[in-house]
Amino acid sequence: MSDPTAKQFASLIQSLELKEIITISLNSRRFKNPESGKEVKFNWKQASAQNTPEKNSDGTLVYQVKFDAEALQEDTPILTHATEFAIIFETKNVEQFDEAWQNKKIQEVFFAQQITFTVWPLFRQNVYDAMSRLGLNPITLPWLHRRNLS
Repeated sequence: MSDPTAKQFASLIQSLELKEIITISLNSRRFKNPESGKEVKFNWKQASAQNTPEKNSDGTLVYQVKFDAEALQEDTPILTHATEFAIIFETKNVEQFDEAWQNKKIQEVFFAQQITFTVWPLFRQNVYDAMSRLGLNPITLPWLHRRNLS
């Protein structure tokens, strides 16, 4: 991120205060028993609602994001899991937010990093719990690093 863009991103972050994270939906499905001794791979993706952020009349902003995951063994699904979250922010400085939010690069970085890093620990726990509840040995998802994000 260039220096002016980094300053705008910092301005955006300063204009917001995280209020609440709500799990909107959870969905898990077990397909088969994993074979002992074989590697289990994990894939995931993230998508945001098209109308996000939704601006509420009380000054809050609601970002909706969905994580989809699958655990595979030799390209055969063992588990699929999806979690949708609503992340609610209070806008501390509307003008500052609106100015920074006009920059498309700022929006991309905000979704790819700030939103992802904010809800990733919750998603990790959801996947771990789902696998355990469905009788599968849980996989601990990795920590995210900036280099993991495209």
